Order: sequence, then C-alpha cells, then structure tokens
Amino acid sequence: GISYSKAWRQIKALERELNSTLVTSAAGGSGGGGTRLSEAAKFLVESYQNMLAYGRNVSKVMFDAFFSNEIVKKIQNQG
Repeated sequence: GISYSKAWRQIKALERELNSTLVTSAAGGSGGGGTRLSEAAKFLVESYQNMLAYGRNVSKVMFDAFFSNEIVKKIQNQG
C-alpha cells in the first residue's frame, strides 16, 4: 500500500490533470464527516475496471495462442 498523504497527493494531481473533482470531503463533527467519490471518480474507477477485464481477456487469448495444447505436449515430451 501507500501512505495516506501520498495517496491524497496523487488524487489531487489527477484532479488537476483531469480538471475535475474526484473526491469531496466533509469535516467531522456531530454529524460525522468523510470523503466521497464524485460521479467523475466513479466513472473513472468503472473505466479502469473495464480496462483490467479487457486486459485479462486479451492475455488469455494470447496465452492460449502461444501455449496451445500442442506446444504443452511438446514441452512435456522433451522433459
């Protein structure tokens, strides 16, 4: 993991880069406080998750193409 302060700096840097608010904060107190993701941040997270899923699918296709059953059998026969 990373420290709270480093994470906060990275969030602020990304907000500047995107020119968009990603988190909103409310001070604590009797009603509580906290930090919430903006709609832009939720969209960013969803897009990132979609990219990861796509990458996993591409990796599987490539793995299957390069390490087909035929190749695995050749490797097993050589060992």
